[in-house]
Amino acid sequence: MPAIEKFKEITTYEPNDMQRAMWQRVTSEDCAVLLKSPTGTGKTESVLVPALASGRRLFMIYPTRSLVEDQIQRAESVMLKLSDNGKQFSLVIDTGGESRRRVFRNKKEITDQQFNSRRHLYDGDVIISTLDKFLYRFFGFGDERKGYIFPFRIFHGLKRNLFVFDEAHAYEDTAFTNFLRLIKALYIANLDVVLMTATMPKSYAAEFDFLETVDFLADQQPHAKTLKYRSIFGNLTITDAIVSETQSRINDRKRLIVTVETVEDAVKVWNKLGKPLLYHGRLDNSQRKKVYEDLKRREQKGDGYLLVTTSAIEVGCDLNADYLITEFCNPASLIQRAGRCNRRGDRSSAEVVVVGNKIKNFLREISEEQEVGFVESLNRKSDSLFLPSDFLDFTQRGVAFDYRAEIMFDMLFEYVYQSRLENKPLHDKGLVVTRSWEPTITLTTDKSRMHNAVSVPISRCTAYTDKDWQKGVKVYARYFNKYGNEYDVVLRELEYGGFAYFRDLVIEVPKETFDAQIGYLDLPKPFLHAFPVGYKERLLYQPMINGDERKVWLHYLRWAPEAVEQEIVEDAETDNEDSDETEE
Repeated sequence: MPAIEKFKEITTYEPNDMQRAMWQRVTSEDCAVLLKSPTGTGKTESVLVPALASGRRLFMIYPTRSLVEDQIQRAESVMLKLSDNGKQFSLVIDTGGESRRRVFRNKKEITDQQFNSRRHLYDGDVIISTLDKFLYRFFGFGDERKGYIFPFRIFHGLKRNLFVFDEAHAYEDTAFTNFLRLIKALYIANLDVVLMTATMPKSYAAEFDFLETVDFLADQQPHAKTLKYRSIFGNLTITDAIVSETQSRINDRKRLIVTVETVEDAVKVWNKLGKPLLYHGRLDNSQRKKVYEDLKRREQKGDGYLLVTTSAIEVGCDLNADYLITEFCNPASLIQRAGRCNRRGDRSSAEVVVVGNKIKNFLREISEEQEVGFVESLNRKSDSLFLPSDFLDFTQRGVAFDYRAEIMFDMLFEYVYQSRLENKPLHDKGLVVTRSWEPTITLTTDKSRMHNAVSVPISRCTAYTDKDWQKGVKVYARYFNKYGNEYDVVLRELEYGGFAYFRDLVIEVPKETFDAQIGYLDLPKPFLHAFPVGYKERLLYQPMINGDERKVWLHYLRWAPEAVEQEIVEDAETDNEDSDETEE
């Protein structure tokens, strides 16, 4: 059957030019591609369908766990259609929250009793994972008896592997350093790789100049939607302005996505709009999944909805709204969010409404001068069609490499793949810094069962003044057992200091203060931030141990390349001075 007919049979629609071009590359003998195409043009299907149709093993790797659930449904849909006449396909979901294998045969999912669910996770037709978890597997961490199989299956196997990294623009700093090293390692090993993006800055794309660029940003225009820009004047708050714009568009048959920059503002808007659907990163996995499934169910029935969210839903999620109302944000985020509006071209009078005129300082990715130009451009383009190409020039940002992450990646790679035994002590520590040197801490309402567990950066639970410091909040810890290559099961109150990386930190929040719909709004602050020392961030925790107050100092490495570089220079000068004194 011709490729185009096969694609149409599986997806029920005619492939566009980008999908035709990717079919040729995915089914060829050599595929090393940077794919650029607007949000909503079917990049996922452009690799998923030809990979399965040609008998490849497909790895689909995403920046965050929140993106994985929708991809599971899309992969499941294709597998069900292909699994006819006794054909069998397996789908593996491997994230920090779950690791499981599903099998499809004769256009239905079969139960655990009908297949060997104990087979190795990476023995599947499609493996969906996050970058963090994939790096963990890439370096052979996990079950001591089977951990070594992950690197083997990544680099070898009866099926040809294809590694697809969607939302490739979403990594920064330490995460981007790891991402680039990983792509180069796969490429040098002659493994097939596809990077997919709608908004990758030119400076980032230049680092992947060894890949073939397939660029459809200009050719594949997104479905029509009108841009509306609303500045804020006087004493009007951003939340009130967004509520006003939303209320004027609420309709039972319309789908509205309202996006703000912080969880706190999202909850304010949610309350003022009568508590519709709410989605953000501090909801537990079950609640996020519940909300997302509700959204998809309403879309399938043709119903309307009102969703209040944060950036947690801006990339990868396959939503198709009539209106996208968003707080003024970074240009790359705006382009991503706009991709949830009229995604399939079947929503008439679709609008992207941008409210505000200043990006919050702690979120700004562009300079203040660029921000001024961005506002001017939004003003000029208001009431015309929204075109991502009008704002791509504002998405440029510099590449900041983390040399410490580079060294760690290389040492782990040399040990796992080149048998450099001198690097074994690093591997034994079980530490992979995938995204940030800042550790996370888990919030839960029941530390014994880890109910409603959500991980947040430790800085979000840190006070910067004595007034905000909550000494009465208890922090629990379990420690990494290098012999079992896992954390101990027992949680006990944190009473010893040291590096935060080698302990799993947990805060138990009173059940009565937790709301499943809202998630964790007011975060506890049991740590007090102290002055950093060199490259170390320092946090103070003061528990009561046997009736005595104890000072527990935790450390972690901070992200400050310029400060670290300066420290290296100073250390070198000190070393030279010491050397001179020795010679004398």
